[in-house]
Amino acid sequence: MANKVRKYIREEVGDSWFCIMVDESRDESKKEQMAIVLRFVDAKGVIREIFLNTVHVENTIAATLKASLWNRILNQNFDTRKIHGQGYDGSSNMSGEWNGSQALVRQHSPYAYYIHCFAHRLQLALVCVSKQVDPVHEFFDKLAYVINVVCASSKCHDELQKAKANEIKELPELGEIKSGKGKNQGVMDDKPNNTRPQRGDAQVAYTHLKSFEFVFVLHMMKEVMQKTDALSQGLQKKSQDILNAMESVSATKINIGDIVLLVEKYYPMDFIEQEGNQLRCQVETFQVERIDNSKLSKVATLSDLCQTLVETGKNSMYDLVERVCRLLLTLPVSTTTTERGFSAMKILRLAYVSENFKLKRMDIVNNEIIKNLSKIIESFEKKTNLEKEMADKTKSQLESKIMDMHLLLLEEYQEIDLLEEELILTRRRHDLAAARVNRFEREYPLEAKSLFPSKGNSTL
Repeated sequence: MANKVRKYIREEVGDSWFCIMVDESRDESKKEQMAIVLRFVDAKGVIREIFLNTVHVENTIAATLKASLWNRILNQNFDTRKIHGQGYDGSSNMSGEWNGSQALVRQHSPYAYYIHCFAHRLQLALVCVSKQVDPVHEFFDKLAYVINVVCASSKCHDELQKAKANEIKELPELGEIKSGKGKNQGVMDDKPNNTRPQRGDAQVAYTHLKSFEFVFVLHMMKEVMQKTDALSQGLQKKSQDILNAMESVSATKINIGDIVLLVEKYYPMDFIEQEGNQLRCQVETFQVERIDNSKLSKVATLSDLCQTLVETGKNSMYDLVERVCRLLLTLPVSTTTTERGFSAMKILRLAYVSENFKLKRMDIVNNEIIKNLSKIIESFEKKTNLEKEMADKTKSQLESKIMDMHLLLLEEYQEIDLLEEELILTRRRHDLAAARVNRFEREYPLEAKSLFPSKGNSTL
C-alpha cells in the first residue's frame, strides 16, 4: 500500500517543478527520523503539499541528511533538475550557506532556493523581542516557574484539583450553578498531602500570579499574541505564496510587473531570451485584460491567479505568466507540514495503544489525505475485486472440471461393473458347461472318449 501511495504521488507531481521540505526529530525510541514533504502545483493550478516518507538517519550531519534525501528522491524517479525550492528550519546543519544541506542540494539543483520557514522566523522574532524587554522577559521566567510548579509534581496537580472540587461544591450553595444528576458529583479527599517545600514553591508561584506586573504583562501579551497568531496561522497555510507572505510581514506592495525582474534574476535558465521579451508583453496585456475580466479582477493572490488561468482557459494565452506563477508558488512559505507529519505519527502511536483505535484513527486523517488517496484506494479495491473474481472464476472452472472427471469416473465404474457382471455370467456358463461335460463323461465314457480323443479320460 505504501508503494502505491508513493507511486501515486510520483504520478501527481509528473513533470512539474517541486520543492522539498525536510524536518528532523527523534521518535519514541530515541532514533533520528527525517520527514520529507513535496510542495508543487498540480495541473489545476492548486498548491499541493504531500507527505512523501520518513527516513531513519544515523545522525543530523548535513551530508548524511542530504544523502538520505537524495536516495529517496532518486528511488522514486524524481528529476532532481526539477527541484526549485527548499524549506527547512533555521538550524545550521540545514540552512548553512556553505556546508548546510541547502548548499549541498544546490550543487545539483542550482534553482533550489532555500526559504527559511516564515512562521519559524516570526516565532524567533517574538522570542528575541521578548528577551530585549525586561518586564516581558521576567514575565516568561515567572510563567515558566508557575507551570513547572503546577505540572512537574502530581501532588500539586492533585491539590489544584481538590481546590477546584471544593469551589464547585460551594457554587450550588451560592446559587451560581445548578447541581443535578451527572453534574458536579466528584468528591475528593480534603486531607492535605503536600510537604513543606511544595507549599513554599506554591506560595512563590501564587505571589507571582497575584502581582500587578505579572497580570499587566499577561493581558498585554494576550493582545500581542492574538494579533501575531492570526499572522502565524496565515503563514502556515498551504495555499500561501512567497509574494503574499512578503506583503503580510511588510508594508511593501509587490507589483506584478516586478515578477519579470524576479525571473531575470532567479530563473534565467527556465526562460530563453525570446520568452523573456514575450513575458513582458504578456504581463502588459494581462494587466489590461484584468480590468475588464470579472474573474481575473477578483484575483488577490498568485495561487488564485494560477487557478483562475486554468479554469478560464487563459493559461494557453498567458502561458509564460502561468509558468512564472508556478515557479513562485513552488517556493515554500513555512515547513509546518513536516511538523504536522511528526505530530500525526505521534497521535497515531497513542491511538494505537488505546482501546478506541479505530475511532481515533479516523480523527487524524484529514480530508485532503482522504481525497488524495481515494484513487489509490479505489484502484486497490478494483485490483482486489478483480483478483477475487479471477479466483472465483478459477474455482468454478476447477469445480466444473472436477465434476466432469467425477462423471467420467462414474461412467467408467459403471462399465467396469457391467464387465464384472458379464465376467461372472461367463464363469457361471463355463462352470455349467464343464459340469455337463463331466457328467457326460461319467455316464458315457466310450462316447466321450471318441468325442474328446485328445483329452483322454481327463475332464474339463
